Amino acid sequence: PNQTDAITTFDKNLEGLNEVDKAKFLEHVQVMLKKEEKEKEQRELEKRRAHLKNESKEYQEEHEKKLRKCLGRYYSYVSRCKSLKGFRPDLTWIHPHEVEDELETYHLDEFDGFMKRLRKAERPITSLEAQYFPGVITCYPEDITEFFEKRWKRIKKSFVSAENNICNCFKRSTPINQ
Repeated sequence: PNQTDAITTFDKNLEGLNEVDKAKFLEHVQVMLKKEEKEKEQRELEKRRAHLKNESKEYQEEHEKKLRKCLGRYYSYVSRCKSLKGFRPDLTWIHPHEVEDELETYHLDEFDGFMKRLRKAERPITSLEAQYFPGVITCYPEDITEFFEKRWKRIKKSFVSAENNICNCFKRSTPINQ
């Protein structure tokens, strides 16, 4: 049957019902639509997760590490939003489980973009916290951790570069005792 036939049949079935049965029938249709939608979402999620199964163990471990980092930061963001909800009822955010489902499908290079967008979303929250909680200084562990991680990566990169330069210098030089 095509869509037109299905609609015609649905309309005929609906017309033939009394008010009580009509309400029950429509309620059943809503339940079935929600069930179908959930099944479709689940199929899509499984399809998106399948890309991880083909990747190496190292890739999967790095993916899990970045996923946990992003989720931890997002849960902190949601917590901060909830603390301001009484002052600003217009604040909205996406449920963390939905964000988790989305993040699970990300490739490694996409996590940095998510963190960038999240930091951008946190800026107004920080301003609102300063406005509604004056005199309260709040330090978020993820900010401190991120600061030191960035500094460590920069220092490590400099040392690795210096080490490579020194090693290359000694490899190219002629031996002294010859």
